[in-house]
Amino acid sequence: MTSLSAQRMLIVAGEPKAGTTSLFDWLAAHPDICAATLKETRFFLDPDYPLPRPKGFSGDNLDAYSRLFADRGAAVWLEATPDYMYCETFRHAAAHLPEARAVVLLRDPVDRLLSAFRFFRERGLLGSDPSFDDWIARQAEKGVAPDTPVEFRALDHCDLGRYLPPLRAAFGPRLLEIGFDELKSDPQAVLDRVCKHAGLAPLPPDAARFAVSNRTTRARHQGATRGFNKLHRSLSQKTLASPKLRAALRPVARMIRRALVSDAPPETIRPDARSLEIIRHHATAPEPERDATCQTSV
Repeated sequence: MTSLSAQRMLIVAGEPKAGTTSLFDWLAAHPDICAATLKETRFFLDPDYPLPRPKGFSGDNLDAYSRLFADRGAAVWLEATPDYMYCETFRHAAAHLPEARAVVLLRDPVDRLLSAFRFFRERGLLGSDPSFDDWIARQAEKGVAPDTPVEFRALDHCDLGRYLPPLRAAFGPRLLEIGFDELKSDPQAVLDRVCKHAGLAPLPPDAARFAVSNRTTRARHQGATRGFNKLHRSLSQKTLASPKLRAALRPVARMIRRALVSDAPPETIRPDARSLEIIRHHATAPEPERDATCQTSV
């Protein structure tokens, strides 16, 4: 097996609700890519970041990371943990993984927050079913503390002026920035760019069918949906070493998920003027990248 210092990796590191799951699924069709057993390995999250994970990076346990990939001889390993964008541990890991390439998808903050709100509410994570404006106001009022759950960090995550420059500094030309609108309008061109970034030949035009993954829907019952998603994540982590069991459980999980989802389309949400003002205040943009080696399209 190639040592991790020489192993090529492609890590989709941000932003949440900006097409990361779709990009992961399309790239996983590449014959030279081995996708992680879990799409979100969460291995390089900060130790106190409020998301569960089977293993975490301690500075000297990269062998545990390698065990999250079934084909260790593949040319490129692929994973997608969009919350890496906000974690110092991930930036520190860049020096330990010199052949790793990172990708971030950047989306209009209002659109991304609307998508995140629907996603968190569909999973029953927002308590007493607040409105979008209530959700934004709560985040603006309380800010982020170490124990703030991810569903109440979405506004803080809009501060790209804070989070993107350190990621650029850590990865340099190994970071590729792509606009969500480009992904949506021309996914084949985006795939070609990402494959080139990873040092791979482009995928054939028909290899990826460009179905949208992780599309936000309406839950029939938020409590049941919340319980199912928690159980699903726990079983996914506990069955990492049992691919046959995972394969057997996969159709059962799909059947249950379909039963929990309503056929009704997501509701239209129109933020009020105060919410838009709060979002504009928090959504700071980074300085333009002047280094021509950094491939930026946003």
